Amino acid sequence: MRQSPRTLALRYLLVALALVFFLFPIYWLVAISLKTPDEIFASPPIWVPGQIQFQNYAVLFKDGDVWTIWNSLVVATLSTAVAMLLGTMCAYSMARFRTGGDHFAMWVISNRMIPPIVIVFPVFLLYVKLGWVDTRLGLIVLYTAFNLPYVIWMMRGYIQDVPIELEESALVDGCSRLQTFRLIVLPVIRGGLFATAVFTFVFAWNEFVFALVLTRSNATTFPVQVTHYFGGQSNFWAKIAAMSTLGTIPIFIAVAMLQKFLVRGVSMGAVKASRALLDRADKHPATFAHPASFFPSSPRRHASTGTRATSPEVGWKGTTSRSRPGSATRRAAPSTCFSVASPSSPRSAAADRPPTPRVPWLPCWASRSAS
Repeated sequence: MRQSPRTLALRYLLVALALVFFLFPIYWLVAISLKTPDEIFASPPIWVPGQIQFQNYAVLFKDGDVWTIWNSLVVATLSTAVAMLLGTMCAYSMARFRTGGDHFAMWVISNRMIPPIVIVFPVFLLYVKLGWVDTRLGLIVLYTAFNLPYVIWMMRGYIQDVPIELEESALVDGCSRLQTFRLIVLPVIRGGLFATAVFTFVFAWNEFVFALVLTRSNATTFPVQVTHYFGGQSNFWAKIAAMSTLGTIPIFIAVAMLQKFLVRGVSMGAVKASRALLDRADKHPATFAHPASFFPSSPRRHASTGTRATSPEVGWKGTTSRSRPGSATRRAAPSTCFSVASPSSPRSAAADRPPTPRVPWLPCWASRSAS
């Protein structure tokens, strides 16, 4: 159905207003960083800088303030890498071996809910004893410990969505548990892996309370440095805008490079339907032996006989569907189906076990090995 020109114009107008609403703060931040002091305090405000100058950025490099962005980049990158490495392995153990029991995952994520201000003073006393105050190592260890529960919680959900039959097939083929994790599980959850890494990096990049208390000058991070430009008598708006502009560049680059993985990671929940179908096949094999009683049926006219047959929405290989007593219609098997023996054919050894569904995105060798 084609939309009227008025509807299309209204839709484009709403999209344009939304873009202006969300992009104007970014534009205004960059514009202030390029203005002179007179233009910054002009009234009415000057929307476009009259004289574009980069003196505000040059002052940051001259004073050495820009090194705080490098500190944030090093701390956030290393803490994210360590948290993802340890958290993914812990999540795999919890998802596949039920490490800690059924309620251990909830206890893990509850640690992430603790306000940082509650534990910052005990951590400061500990770091004074260890000599880790105002060091990158101290921030990396603390950020890793604080973001690890989030990584474990997210990766546990992604790993649970992976059908366990894939791993069982790899183990039967001779792979070790580590090889199965590296060659089978990690490629499947790659989208969720990168999505979790991006959010973990953002959390570490924006962290403020720990960095404010535990740093002085050598390991000062970007959020703490921005607060130094706010004074009791005046605020250095040019430096604030320039520093904020430089501080947002790494986030924009990370999100732009991993955008497709972010979308894929959010949509990985669609695999849950396949996992639920496998679980139901294990619990109710008798129901899956008669597919017409499990799937909702819809009337469809058979092409050869002209009779109206009640057929499942998903085809079944070798099954017979009866449209009315005394008549039967045989359907061809589609590419994605369940391998179930026909009720009229002799029962074989394969018909004695629950059927294994073929998931469309699984590799061919996995489907063959699982069946």
